[in-house]
Amino acid sequence: MVKGHAKYYTFDAGRLSGGGYFGAYRSSCSVLGRIARALGKDVANWLIHPYDEAMLGDTELIRK
Repeated sequence: MVKGHAKYYTFDAGRLSGGGYFGAYRSSCSVLGRIARALGKDVANWLIHPYDEAMLGDTELIRK
């Protein structure tokens, strides 16, 4: 094991959703479930090839 300080990578993740097809007729839980699955896939892919200050999902479209 290497002595010293460990390097921690960071990322921002976010998804936008209007509900998709028939979005007005879906429950908020189903929309949030789809977003959670999409974010989970984004993070899983990032864990395979991590890099610092990554922007996952739709973060470039979300205003801060």
